Amino acid sequence: MRIEELHLIDNSMYSLLELANYLHQKKDAFELLTKFMQQLEMSINKTSFTHSARVALLAETLGTAVNLSANELYLLKRSAYLHDIGKIFLPVKLFQKKEELNAREWKMIRLHPELGASLIRQIPHLKPLLAGVLFHHERYNGSGYPFGLSEQQIPLISRIIGLVDCFEALIAPRPYHTPLTLQQALSTMEKQKNQGLWDPYLFEVFVEITTDSDYFVDKRPVDINLVKN
Repeated sequence: MRIEELHLIDNSMYSLLELANYLHQKKDAFELLTKFMQQLEMSINKTSFTHSARVALLAETLGTAVNLSANELYLLKRSAYLHDIGKIFLPVKLFQKKEELNAREWKMIRLHPELGASLIRQIPHLKPLLAGVLFHHERYNGSGYPFGLSEQQIPLISRIIGLVDCFEALIAPRPYHTPLTLQQALSTMEKQKNQGLWDPYLFEVFVEITTDSDYFVDKRPVDINLVKN
């Protein structure tokens, strides 16, 4: 993150450093951070099963389907829980806004991967989660952020989280849109895949598991918490 961008988040950088110092040696840092994320997401969507929890379950499901090892799945799921942790340093009103965001607001939101990574770097036992936090908005064709990485430059864990993060955002209620059905979401993401946003292999596997009743016992958008563990 460039120093000239710090003014966008007002005094939040001080809060980041303060929180990093507090969590530096805490063994329960992961649990505390997931609670922070849950509080933020519940304030936005007024639901008990949060975006990050849904993304973690979906990521684990896709990771299992592509034969990740037990350790890789463990890191994937924990990374997915904290992928948006940088958002706790941004104004909540950004995520509650029903109108289209302006250029300055989008610039602020696009800081969240680097804000989250800045925090994770300061907590030694959470450093293995860094890639999922920092790179989950990179896209397969190089059009993502913050670094414009492409294809295999993007860690596999980050490619998985990015894909399921988008899917969950499409089928879950948000202040700025009504949820899509499963098929509408997959159709939207098929177009995005054709534009080069998603790893073609991961997307193909994801389509298979989302239409497989062994993984989704109820395909209604509000019930995607029923993904099989």
